Amino acid sequence: MSLNGNLFSISLEPGIRLSNGKITPLLALDATFSPTLGTSVGLGVGFYEDFYWYINGAQLLYRINWGWSPLFFLKEMGVGIEVNGSNTNLDHSAMYLFVNVGSTIGLGDLFPKIGIQYSNSRLGLYLGLETRP
Repeated sequence: MSLNGNLFSISLEPGIRLSNGKITPLLALDATFSPTLGTSVGLGVGFYEDFYWYINGAQLLYRINWGWSPLFFLKEMGVGIEVNGSNTNLDHSAMYLFVNVGSTIGLGDLFPKIGIQYSNSRLGLYLGLETRP
């Protein structure tokens, strides 16, 4: 089930998994908000094997308008953060810079990311290539 608007999106996904003769209930609740243009915040909780939770957000800093191009071109730059956990433990967190590499020939947008992460009680380099900021 999902409810979508211009500024928000909320989805609820109930289910069950059958594995090795065992029934496991599944439940996920995800919400995304865009309070201002160029800002997005996501929250989510769920039960799969364990209870999981996440928070993420992205802020557009600069929009590049190079006009029409048949190839890839840079469209936006911004910053983001993500924090993921299971039960009461912090599993992973990251702060990063991203760019939006897009195309006018229908290939979609990609968001290369670079930043720092905290995982397994250590700081490290965060690299990502995703389809969302």
